[in-house]
Amino acid sequence: MIRVVPVLLAAVITQVIGTLWYSPVMFADIWTRHAYPGTKPADVGKDSPGFLGCAYVMSTISSAATAAMLGFLLQALGDDLMYWTVVLCVLIAAVQVPHFAFEQRAMALCLVNVGHDVVVVATMSAVILYMS
Repeated sequence: MIRVVPVLLAAVITQVIGTLWYSPVMFADIWTRHAYPGTKPADVGKDSPGFLGCAYVMSTISSAATAAMLGFLLQALGDDLMYWTVVLCVLIAAVQVPHFAFEQRAMALCLVNVGHDVVVVATMSAVILYMS
């Protein structure tokens, strides 16, 4: 049986990480410069506020689903979860990096986005493993 509290806490913590990651405190300037050239971080989404709302909803659903998946994996893998988390993080990067290369998008944007995904998955696994 999956433990709900660690999964929910992991999902919430990753939302906080995402908020900080893409904020001016961390990578908002770099990310905005490459994802939306010519746009200031504060102006992203102003033309279409529904876009940001949809992005936040999808991010929340994705975080909850990923945390739930990691919760199930914990049951199967036990203490090996962190080892397999590292493997999963490498796969996440391996899958995403070619897309940036083919789209000829900036490597800085790739590093910010992939870095976020890797930190989120590693944090989720650590929270779930620690609390289980």
